[in-house]
Amino acid sequence: MLSLITARFANDRKLVKDVASTHVVIHYGLRPGKACETRVKDLTDGYKYIFPDEDGHLRQNKPFLHDCITTVITQSFFASARASLAQKHAKRFSSVFEEGPQKDELELPIPMVALAATAIHCSLKEWKDGKYAKLSFHGNSYQDIYEHHVRVLEDIRVQRGKYHRLMSDMYKIAAIGKVTIGAVAVDVGAMEE
Repeated sequence: MLSLITARFANDRKLVKDVASTHVVIHYGLRPGKACETRVKDLTDGYKYIFPDEDGHLRQNKPFLHDCITTVITQSFFASARASLAQKHAKRFSSVFEEGPQKDELELPIPMVALAATAIHCSLKEWKDGKYAKLSFHGNSYQDIYEHHVRVLEDIRVQRGKYHRLMSDMYKIAAIGKVTIGAVAVDVGAMEE
């Protein structure tokens, strides 16, 4: 699974990071200054950036459904110039269900979601001093962050219905290019099936 963040995918990793750097400013409301420094620390401590924020409240039952994450995935892997990557690896979008109506509902693969979230983490860190300072996005530097996101998604996968709903919804958002919704702790019990 770590292959998406290793050197052989350096070009894709760079693209995902560049897309993330473009979007963190808008999606997380970053502006130069002390408030930005505080905001970035708050977002990256506890991985809060993976959750949508609605009226100042984190939606902990919607991990990885922050607009920024779905936008980065859409633009990195499904946008017209990159559609071939998603099409080339279409078999990776299979459902966790092997039978029943959900078997035909495609899902995003864990490495793709983890890579997008990790790129956002790095992009937020570019603002950690209250002003923008470009950071390199090397696999080794962010491997712990990437592995954390993979573990969270694998923990959710234990509850297949909730995992499927999350990853299938993310696939639908990415595939049609429609972004709908922005970690302390994941509230798996409150997730929808």
